[in-house]
Amino acid sequence: MSRGLGDVQREIKRMLTVMFDTYGAVMGFTDIRACFIAKHGGDPENGDRLTPTHERSLKRALKGLVDRGDVLVVGGEGGPGDPYRYTTIEDFAGTANGKKVKDTAHAKQIVAEMQEAVMKVKRADADYALQAVANALHPPTIPSPDFPAGRKRGSTCKRRSSSALVSVVVIVQLLSLSPRVLNRQSAR
Repeated sequence: MSRGLGDVQREIKRMLTVMFDTYGAVMGFTDIRACFIAKHGGDPENGDRLTPTHERSLKRALKGLVDRGDVLVVGGEGGPGDPYRYTTIEDFAGTANGKKVKDTAHAKQIVAEMQEAVMKVKRADADYALQAVANALHPPTIPSPDFPAGRKRGSTCKRRSSSALVSVVVIVQLLSLSPRVLNRQSAR
């Protein structure tokens, strides 16, 4: 049973909300860490750092928020050159909805509806691509007046290879779906 957010998690959400409301920007982990250092009386510009224990607690709190769905990864690939960037689900839903959303449950509902709509579009695109590939592999037959005896009008002489079509289907579906979206959905 969940007991709600901890102090560090509430502080992370507050910082992300203030940054988004004030500057319209999202924050990376280094920005969040710098805010925590400044909050606890340090100066990140002068090289002040969090202790390893506090840094680990901050990372765990942020990971818990992401796993719980209260904070979203909205950018970055997760490396030193392109770190993840975070925002709260309320800010993300408010941007999509056009008005401020305060309730986390309502924000999660809005984001779930958006995600469903995006997945429908991706599925439709995948179906369209699949149909195009299937047509390229096996062009539709045009009935000719001089078809061979014993064969039905519109049939082809070639046998269709179902294994080639199945492999094309798998490739198109894998290319059309984002792995980060799938990983986040399967974790919930």
